Amino acid sequence: MSGVYNFSDYAKYPLSIYNKATPIKYMLLFIIPFVLIMTLPTQYIIFGFCDIFPNVYILIVTICAMSLLFNFIGVKLFNVGLYCYESSGN
Repeated sequence: MSGVYNFSDYAKYPLSIYNKATPIKYMLLFIIPFVLIMTLPTQYIIFGFCDIFPNVYILIVTICAMSLLFNFIGVKLFNVGLYCYESSGN
């Protein structure tokens, strides 16, 4: 888990400093969405624009969709864990 949270250090910086061909840019946006949650809304609040999402409504819909997706994945993984759980018993 600490390896995943080390990626949050990359989210502290704007995405414009990363090269366009860098896979870390897309990984921070969609696979482990630290930048989508932390950096892009702050960029809209401070500067009023974002280089990736031209419209604030597209950003809001994307954040909601990614939240629902990760919530769905988390619930499914939790249910799989509950199904495989065996008590030590009494």
